Amino acid sequence: MVTQAEYELYREKNLTIVKDLLASIGTRPVLFLGSGITRRYLGAPSWQELLLAIAHQIGMLPDQFNFVSQKASNEPSEIGTLLIDIVHEWAWSSGKAEFPEAYFTAETDKSVFLKHLAAR
Repeated sequence: MVTQAEYELYREKNLTIVKDLLASIGTRPVLFLGSGITRRYLGAPSWQELLLAIAHQIGMLPDQFNFVSQKASNEPSEIGTLLIDIVHEWAWSSGKAEFPEAYFTAETDKSVFLKHLAAR
């Protein structure tokens, strides 16, 4: 059995590690709450619903989205990965007005377009 003192030492050590890591990367952490909190209390869509909404926004037909979903074995992370290229191409053509001009540089990762739409 772990004593309270051992637990406090363990806790402090790990808290220091996390604080040092956050300070060294210079960005804010992103927390993923997988227990449905955002959906239940904020009315946020499920991952599948979010990806479907993005697909709809870029003009993808339901059958096209179903094709991508099937290709990705209905795994939201895989669907998102497949959508990156599709959204990227749309962003550089008819969707250009939807994004900040800073995104349209060779140095910017193409996934920024999908992330932008998801955040919005």
